[in-house]
Amino acid sequence: YGETLEAFAWTVREVLEGLSAADPAGVHCMRSKSIARRGWYFEFAREPLFITTFAPCYSVSNPRYQFGIHPESCFVLLQPEESFLRHDLPHDRPRTATNWECPVDIRDRIRVNFHRHGREYRIPETVSYPPAEFIVAPLNPLVDPPVEFWRASRPSGKQKTVDRTS
Repeated sequence: YGETLEAFAWTVREVLEGLSAADPAGVHCMRSKSIARRGWYFEFAREPLFITTFAPCYSVSNPRYQFGIHPESCFVLLQPEESFLRHDLPHDRPRTATNWECPVDIRDRIRVNFHRHGREYRIPETVSYPPAEFIVAPLNPLVDPPVEFWRASRPSGKQKTVDRTS
């Protein structure tokens, strides 16, 4: 499921396509031709969902590292977007607007905390970006291009595994 990034991208695609196909509202958002564009979001029963994923292929320096929890498994977490409003999370903002020295709100504190622990993640310089590019993180999120999981192919055979100690 998640020993390699290739396998994990395929797994996430399969899970989200399965959920999308079972959407009681019949939207089937994973069939959209605009997945790679800003404005697309995953939805189920007309509820927009924030999706984050974790897998054993990620090293200790990756924000999607599993900390050795269930190393034979991966995690696909679905969170209603509405929950961010209920918890009064401030609006998204560009990376340059983050107060790294003296965090002013929960969004800054989250970003600073990941950075301090060596697990910094890519923060765009715009608030208008394709959310799908953040569902499956690259192995090196600050350097590697986004993982287009929605285009992932079934992995073939045994793949090279990642050294999770770095």
